[in-house]
Amino acid sequence: MNRRIEIGIAGRGLDKNSFGWIEELASRLGIVGACFTRPDGSIRVSAEGEESVLQEFAHKIERGGMFGTVENFFVKWEPAENRSFRVLVGC
Repeated sequence: MNRRIEIGIAGRGLDKNSFGWIEELASRLGIVGACFTRPDGSIRVSAEGEESVLQEFAHKIERGGMFGTVENFFVKWEPAENRSFRVLVGC
């Protein structure tokens, strides 16, 4: 069953260059969604796919080491909205 997750990453030294890595990982896993920075500098990922694949996706992002010093990481589960993956700038 398809689900949607919201992933939030906050901390010091977060790097927008990580977006390409996240997008490539999503593509490899067959996940769709969006990745963007929040006004406070944190990173937000909204992704959809099979629940087990989303669990793997979230785990790889959390352990990826692409984000400097992570001070807060969360995953929120929701129903799927069936959108494609995109990187949003200036949100």
